[in-house]
Amino acid sequence: MNYLKALFSALILMSCQIESSQEISPEFIQFNGKWKLQKIAIGFRSPDGKSEVAFTREEIIEFDASKKIFTKTIDGKNVEITNFEVKKMSFDRNAIVFTKSNTYSFVTVTENPATIILYERSPLEAELADGNSYHYVKL
Repeated sequence: MNYLKALFSALILMSCQIESSQEISPEFIQFNGKWKLQKIAIGFRSPDGKSEVAFTREEIIEFDASKKIFTKTIDGKNVEITNFEVKKMSFDRNAIVFTKSNTYSFVTVTENPATIILYERSPLEAELADGNSYHYVKL
């Protein structure tokens, strides 16, 4: 009888743990964490133009993959908090969709070193053609 009680108690505890834990799907896991802006590359520039934009701010983005929440902080102040999702967009490219602003940004991820490149944002109903790219390194 005691064995059955112990087994029953263990099953209840395991079911509670399973319900409370949130699995992170593979398409989100690669973005998870904090990233610091390293450089802004100019998309289409004049023949003698600069290839990068000089910036003086500290920009940190964070993807919380388990809650699917994106946060952008500039100089220590939250400037954007929104839900996000990963979708295949035109040309079968991965994009981050920012729910609150109804925009998307094509994304490229590298592993060594760990970087994310977010391309200029565009409204969901538009196709992105050019613009700057924002290069972030993993913190």
